Amino acid sequence: MYSATEDLTLYSGAYEQCRRQGGMVAIPRDEEEQQNLVFLKNCVNNGHPFWLGIKKIAGVWSDDSGTALGNFTSWAPGEPDEDKPCSYIVKGDHEVGERRDNWADTYCHSGFSYICEIEVQPDHTVPPCSAAATASQRADDGSVARVATIAGSALASIVLAHVVLAYPNMFG
Repeated sequence: MYSATEDLTLYSGAYEQCRRQGGMVAIPRDEEEQQNLVFLKNCVNNGHPFWLGIKKIAGVWSDDSGTALGNFTSWAPGEPDEDKPCSYIVKGDHEVGERRDNWADTYCHSGFSYICEIEVQPDHTVPPCSAAATASQRADDGSVARVATIAGSALASIVLAHVVLAYPNMFG
């Protein structure tokens, strides 16, 4: 399950928020997962960059547990370009050309949106997806959440995107 927010935060803030939800900052491990995350990111806000859960640790791109990044990467042309320790998915609007929706390195004190990857518990039932769909829900605290399902992939039946919006009245 993925939980995305357009709130801008430092990498440490994204890491803590994802940890509180029982997950981690999302890491695409293959092209299909990359496309699912890009789709979700652009549904939330295609004008924002989004943190990746990949950091440079002792010169090696790794997840927060220290496990080295596998064979899949989606670095933008010329990236990673410097000795910056954090990474993100470049914003998806028309102004960024061939860099759009690919990875880049940056400093961890930048302010970006983020997607949490949360392990679905065995007793958690997610309805199957027949098409990309969205709906609004009002949470107990009065905020509005947008729930989206992603169709057209092997992950479709297990991916539930819970998009927390910063503007509660938008879908009220």
